[in-house]
Order: sequence, then C-alpha cells, then structure tokens
Amino acid sequence: MTDVAESALPPIPADAEEGLALSAAIGSIWTGSRLLIGACSFLYAAFAFTFFYLRSLNSYGRWHPKAQHPSLLIGTAATVALVAAALLHYYGLSRLRHGLNLDWRVAGIASLGLGLLSAGLQIYQLTRLNFFPGSSGYASVFVGWVPVHVVLLLGALYWLETLVARSLRVRNAWHGQGDLGGSVTPEATRLRASLDAFNYFFVFLSLVGVAFWFLFYVID
Repeated sequence: MTDVAESALPPIPADAEEGLALSAAIGSIWTGSRLLIGACSFLYAAFAFTFFYLRSLNSYGRWHPKAQHPSLLIGTAATVALVAAALLHYYGLSRLRHGLNLDWRVAGIASLGLGLLSAGLQIYQLTRLNFFPGSSGYASVFVGWVPVHVVLLLGALYWLETLVARSLRVRNAWHGQGDLGGSVTPEATRLRASLDAFNYFFVFLSLVGVAFWFLFYVID
C-alpha cells in the first residue's frame, strides 16, 4: 500500500529539486562556518585562560621575567598585516555585492598575500626569540599560541585561494548570465555563500590576532 501511495504523488519538478538542493548547500555552508568559529573560539579561550591563570598565579615570580620579550616590531607588523588583509577582503566583498567582480578578485589576491606575510612574520619571530619554551609561564603560552594561530591562518588562506581559483575557473560557465556578483547560477550562488562564510571566519581571526597582540605586547 505504501508503494502505491508514493507512486500516486506528483513528481518533484527538476527546478524545484535543484532549488531545494541549493538551499540545503547554502544552509550547510552557513552552519559549518559558525560551528568552525565556535570551535576555534574554545581553542583560543584555552590559551586566554592559561595566560590569565598563570599570570595571576605567578609561581616563584616566574610568570614573565623582564628579559623575555618577543620583538614588538615583528609582532605588530604581523598583526597589522592580518587586520589589513581582513579589511581588504571585506571591502572587496562589498564591491562584489555591487557587481564589481574584478575588484573582489584583486582584493582577494592582495588579502592572500598580506595573510601569507602575517604568517611568515610570526614564523620568523619564533626563530628570533630570546627565551626558550617552558622557561616561564609567559614563554609557554606565547610559544604554544603562535603555531596554533599560524596553522589556522594558513588554513584560512588555503580556503581563500580555493575560492579565488574557483571564481576564475568557472567564469565561462556564467557567460551571458553575469559574473560572480550577478549570476543566478547555482555554482555562483554557492560560491557567494562560501565567500560570506570565509569573510566571517577571516574577520574572526583578525580580531583574535588583535586581542592576543594586546595580551602579549601591551599587558605584559
């Protein structure tokens, strides 16, 4: 009886089925990006908690010896580069929403370069530290946080690179239907959703970078 009842149902039109699949894909992208931000927030919160806990404990006065200081110039340059990359991508995405596709592509490539500069400066800084991991509470938190932040940043930059590459690869598929900013094709719609998701995550990373710059270079 069930098979008979199901066969009596009208078939779902192809365009409606495609619309449902597109809505599901966009919803998955939205949910996945927010879950990623939430998971990374817990990861960064662990370092923030460790920072303040060890600082308040200050066992034997060994939280942060005066001679242990990472380079303020390198740390500030890395943070400025990261914030500039996030702001540039945000601006490029706003231009894309107005149909200016070339502006976003240029901004995306420039953001990729600035992000790599930020990651490179942070890695370079680890090679120039005047203290060893574990020599103090401050050293332990700093040397633990930087590699984690760099790995997440490089992951975000790989995400951005794939988005830029996708936009360049499938331009011909949108011929006659506008470019990325104006096309109504499913591929363009999914790509715009991915760009929005990336933008939220990249802004989140830049805010985290500023917060920890304040902890490592201003508070201590």
